[in-house]
Formats: sequence, C-alpha cells, structure tokens
Amino acid sequence: MRSIGEDFSASSKIEDCMAPSFISDAHEGLKTARSAIFPTVPWQRCQFHLQQNAQQYVPRQKMKQEVADRIRAIFTAPDNQEALRLLAAFLADYRKDAPRVATLFPNTKSCLRLVTKVDP
Repeated sequence: MRSIGEDFSASSKIEDCMAPSFISDAHEGLKTARSAIFPTVPWQRCQFHLQQNAQQYVPRQKMKQEVADRIRAIFTAPDNQEALRLLAAFLADYRKDAPRVATLFPNTKSCLRLVTKVDP
C-alpha cells in the first residue's frame, strides 16, 4: 500500500513547483514524512507557529509582547546580516531568562531560512 506522500510524489511534477521549501510547524511527524519523501527539499519553520510556540515558553507575562516584537523584527530584517545580528542579540538576552524560547532556534542555517526568502 502506498502512502499519501508517495501518491503525491508520483502525481506531482516537483520540478515545476515554485516554492523553494516546505513550510510547516515543527511537528516531528511532518518533519519525518517530509524528509522521507522529499529529502532534498529544505524545511522552513512556519513563522506563525514559531510565534505561538515562543509564547508558550515565555516564563513571565510581562515578557510576552517584547519576545513577540523581537521575533517579528528578526522575521522582517532587511537582509541576512541584520537577521543574524538580531537573532544573536535575542539569543544572548533570553538564554538565561527564557531558555526554552532560545531552543526554538536550533541552528543558524535554519534560522536564516526561517527569516529570509533566500537560502543561506
């Protein structure tokens, strides 16, 4: 029996697809299925879901708006250099006070793909 992903792959011309990456939340099942069916297509974390997850990890109510604003600033940075600068500052500021928020950004390359429209 074929999986849904295999049926999709067989019926789609992936090379004609304009999207440079898959965009989804960080659900492990989705990530596993995507990497099994389309191993060469990069994954991009959904910005909406990342913001939702971040809010769950902020330890104090008064920090929530500030964290949301700073993540949004990373998303809307004019270029990769500024996105990385903002990300580094964000991680440095929240590693101690909100360490679980910092875990949402596991590595620089995925962060660049997350916040920009071009691959690093």
